[in-house]
Amino acid sequence: MPFRKHSKDDFKLETLTEKCVHCPAKFLFKSWLVRHLSRHVDIDKFNCMDCELTFKSNKEMEYHHNRCHTGLKPFACDECDAAFHAPNTLHNHRRRRH
Repeated sequence: MPFRKHSKDDFKLETLTEKCVHCPAKFLFKSWLVRHLSRHVDIDKFNCMDCELTFKSNKEMEYHHNRCHTGLKPFACDECDAAFHAPNTLHNHRRRRH
């Protein structure tokens, strides 16, 4: 029997017991609610060492630091001499140029 995707109809409103205190959203599992709550709470834990900006993840802070403060470009294209501060920028380059 093949897998099928869930639809919103699969989850009846009565089963969505985990409620957000900030908006009308409801969830089946507490873990889904916890993930959702991060949208409402401004949790910036990672501070740039050279300026006052803060970030939600260490990776975001590193990419900012590379781009704005050090000029470091550790993500090199293996098909040309281009290099980038973050992997997504390298990925976009490869898609557009090669």
